[in-house]
Amino acid sequence: MLRVLHRISTIVILLLICLSASSQTIGAHSAVSLNKFTLHKEATFTAHSNIVINENTLLEIISISDELAYDNYENQKFHWYKVRTLDGKEGYVFGDNIAIIEKLDEGSKFYNLHNSKKSFAPNYQNAHIWIASLKGMDAEDHGSAAYEETYLVITNNFGHCSFIRLANVRSEGEIKTDFIEFKDITSDGFEDVVLQTSAKTIERNFPTKYLEIFSFQSKELESVLEERLTVETYPSKTAPTLIKHFEIEEDLLRVSYIDFVDCENYCCQEGLKNSESNVAACLEHVTYSYAWDRLKNKFELFYEKTSIAPTAIPNKKIVYLFPAPGLNQTVGRVFNTERVKVYQQIEKFYKYGQTETIEIFFLIETERGVKAWIKSKDLDFVDASHADLLNEYYSAPPFYSTDWKPTVQFVNLKFTK
Repeated sequence: MLRVLHRISTIVILLLICLSASSQTIGAHSAVSLNKFTLHKEATFTAHSNIVINENTLLEIISISDELAYDNYENQKFHWYKVRTLDGKEGYVFGDNIAIIEKLDEGSKFYNLHNSKKSFAPNYQNAHIWIASLKGMDAEDHGSAAYEETYLVITNNFGHCSFIRLANVRSEGEIKTDFIEFKDITSDGFEDVVLQTSAKTIERNFPTKYLEIFSFQSKELESVLEERLTVETYPSKTAPTLIKHFEIEEDLLRVSYIDFVDCENYCCQEGLKNSESNVAACLEHVTYSYAWDRLKNKFELFYEKTSIAPTAIPNKKIVYLFPAPGLNQTVGRVFNTERVKVYQQIEKFYKYGQTETIEIFFLIETERGVKAWIKSKDLDFVDASHADLLNEYYSAPPFYSTDWKPTVQFVNLKFTK
């Protein structure tokens, strides 16, 4: 009888703990620890305590210092915060260690995510999603620029958190989120996080794009795939084709893009015409795939990378061919029922007074074996998952390709359920 009563009391206690934990809500003063640190007894680096805070810990902000203070290295300034843990421990933490819940208006990109609920894993059922930020500024001798990091925080019913950085604004540049989606890519019955970001620096204004996928593996949120979408090419260019195109389905990621390469290392040398005298970049249609490996809990290369000449068709009934870019005489014609291989690209720039224009020519080969040049606006790419993106650009290329604003997404999620 005593054993039965003991079991019942144990179960009741556990239930009370669970109910107490599940009742934890994210309030207006919530924060999350971004790393492991020791609390301070006062708002100074010299007053240490023995209270250790682990990364991913949910905290409550009690108070904030009136002024910004220098860090130990005196290159940045943050507020001091007095915080309380879920079990009632209190102390001070310097502001570069925590992200504090935001107050978002309806115009914010993350407004619909803020204070929402989702299920990601058995230990993250009905988890609370919220947006938090770390804010400070550089010291005067480092430019006094604002410094800010934005995070997506996921908190389970026991007050344990996981977080993903969404943005970073600093003097050297910025990182921002292009889009964020939630889909079950790993086919485990729980949603994963698909994140596309863009990074700019003061040295390079053209953004570098990245794709990252996060999944709850071994009960913790992990990055299971990270890949740069922006392609480094030869010669240096900033065309839209320098972005990889991802198609994501359950368990499978397909990658394709047009790469500009040095013609000496071109995949299709036999297709070149007088390649030594053509100061142009050669085009390769690159494809490969990733598949989810359930044993390793990560994406592994499924189909190795292959490179072939891109294919296209004329977008008019008859299109004329030229012996060289910019020449008016023709050397033949091709019909819109015929596929052509595209080998090289040359950009011709013109300036008439204050007007600057660009015309792009492709070296192509017809099905009849004729090699000649054709205007890019007269062709439509086919057999490429991002053909719409290419055709949108080449139909009316801007003089400065950094000014081009595509309407086509680089990362597409294709799910049947």
